[in-house]
Amino acid sequence: MKVGSLLSTFIATCNADESFSLLQHRVSQHFAANTSGSCVGHTELKLSTVTGTIDTGLRYASVTDGVDLVVKPLGEHKSAADSGMVSDFGIVNVLTGSSTEVEMRFVEAGSDNPTVLENIAFSLYDMDEGKAGKGRVSMQLCGPIDAAFPANSELAVHESEGCYHISSCLRGAKGNEPASVAAVDNAAAVRTATFWFERAARLSFKMEVTPGWGGRNFMFAFEPSNACQPNYQPDFVPQSCCPPADAESEDCDNAVIDFTPPEPLPIETTTTTTTTQKPEPGKPPAPPPPFCKAKCPKGKRCCFAKNGKRTVYLKKNDGKYRDKCLRDGKTWCCDNGKKLTKPVSKPKPEPFCKLKKCKKGVRYCFKRKNGKWAQVGKWPKATNGKKKSQCVNAGGRYCDPNGEMFAKR
Repeated sequence: MKVGSLLSTFIATCNADESFSLLQHRVSQHFAANTSGSCVGHTELKLSTVTGTIDTGLRYASVTDGVDLVVKPLGEHKSAADSGMVSDFGIVNVLTGSSTEVEMRFVEAGSDNPTVLENIAFSLYDMDEGKAGKGRVSMQLCGPIDAAFPANSELAVHESEGCYHISSCLRGAKGNEPASVAAVDNAAAVRTATFWFERAARLSFKMEVTPGWGGRNFMFAFEPSNACQPNYQPDFVPQSCCPPADAESEDCDNAVIDFTPPEPLPIETTTTTTTTQKPEPGKPPAPPPPFCKAKCPKGKRCCFAKNGKRTVYLKKNDGKYRDKCLRDGKTWCCDNGKKLTKPVSKPKPEPFCKLKKCKKGVRYCFKRKNGKWAQVGKWPKATNGKKKSQCVNAGGRYCDPNGEMFAKR
């Protein structure tokens, strides 16, 4: 039973001024033909041979024309077996009860000189665990512009400020890992996480395994495997915590981000002077694309700091990310491409008891069930405060005869 996980990180940065940098120019080019969220159109990277060790650096030769991939830890790394390859998957073995931070660097073939690739799809496979949560695998990464999960995913995914913590939730079965990338089907997709990165010379991540026996293999490939499944649901991201936690809950071990990715390599932020395309004779020059269309992935939500640093959000989160971004004096791009610079004024929400259509003169008790407040008691006659006390002390919400709500603070 092997556990796939590789993740990555690159937080794209943009210049604050309006002159295009190389990064901004390439971002705009990417969004003009953005294929994130799709089964096709990504940069094809194939793993076929590997040399070296995880400690000195695993080198996967010629993953694409003129480019090698080098995988090595950023710090201490503990394993129970060799890392390298299984079939056409790359693997990183991690000792149970330990964590490691690993980088994947794209370099010019036969050298250590970094090189930038664009439109990178990346998947981590066979994320499961042993009995009673032993050997549970998780990974953290930052900076993707999109993700793909099936609607029946067995993983938990927590998002915070453009970083993600993905964890297994269910016990796996021996031998249930896919035999090859081409063999990944609906059954394997539920234990797979797929992400896209727009432009990077290095992807980095944190991998962790809870105490158990031996080590776990994190299996990876540069394929958008989940987006190629018939049960793929665009824009779906699993809840932060494993069931049976409420869908809105963030009170679990997985809902923590403690991974800080390394700073972008100089080649990833190199700027250069670009020239605009000359208009056709007799025609005015084309206007520049709107801010959000040029700088934020289509259908996603982005926050831009004053220095141009961008954070892409994949979960909607009921406007909480937007409100925080605008309160901090930053610029927000909505998923429809609208640009916001001032906090959104919201209509005052209806009182809880009115929302629940509580009748005047009647007492009600509501308790949380399956992520919603459900009525569990109703009393037309006075109870001398007994039912109110019982309801509130049990963590419920009590509506009195006048429609006023009482609950623990």
